[in-house]
Order: sequence, then structure tokens, then C-alpha cells
Amino acid sequence: MSLLASGQAWADCLVGAVTVQCDTTSTTDTTFPADAPNDRNYQNLLPTPVIVTVDPGTTVSGYGLAVSNADTGGVTVTNNGTISVDAGNTPTAGGTAALSVSAAGGAITYTGGNIINHGAATRSMRRRPAVSAR
Repeated sequence: MSLLASGQAWADCLVGAVTVQCDTTSTTDTTFPADAPNDRNYQNLLPTPVIVTVDPGTTVSGYGLAVSNADTGGVTVTNNGTISVDAGNTPTAGGTAALSVSAAGGAITYTGGNIINHGAATRSMRRRPAVSAR
């Protein structure tokens, strides 16, 4: 069952069937739909990639961003801005990093900008069987 639904907006992120597009926002350490529109963690079950885009010049802060695909489609992240965890925050929803990405299969691809840890987070990308980053 997919938690991403066409046209939903949360945390200043517009969500389509397979896309999450984020503008400047501050997230909470929750998994959608617990604190919509401020959740950090987005989950899906797709045989195609989940595509995440952080818009140019924007910042996703607070608890950062997490995305997972429990199917074989993988995840593609294009970070044209900054993803960060604010000082004093320790993310747990969807992982412990400022940007946590996981997929059961398919490629995980990351391109782009800054990932900054002002809290207790680290960068995390998990995939079975391999990871692809540019």
C-alpha cells in the first residue's frame, strides 16, 4: 500500500504518485500522515523509482528528510538546495541521518547540494543489493 497520494502537500512538499518536490520547510520527526504537512519520513511501495526533488535555493530543515521504497523501484534524490538537521534535533523517523534513503531494490541515486548535520544525524543511504550515487 502506498502512502504517497497524488496532489497531497506536506511540509511544503508537493507529492504526486511517484514524486516528492520540496520547497523551503522545517520538518518534524514523524512519518506521514502523523503530522501532515510537516512529516520528515515518506514511504512508498512501487516497482518504479520514487523521485525526490529539493527545489533550487531552498532548505529542508528541522529533522531533515527521509524516503523509502519497499518495492524494487529504487529512489532518486535531486538536491538543488540544502537538507539539514537543526541543532539539538536527533531524527529517528525513517532513519537517523539528515537525509535517509532506503530501497528494497532498484538504484538509489543522489545528485546535488548540501547535506548538513547540526544535530546528531549522519548521512545514510541503504539499498539491497547496491548503491549508485553521482
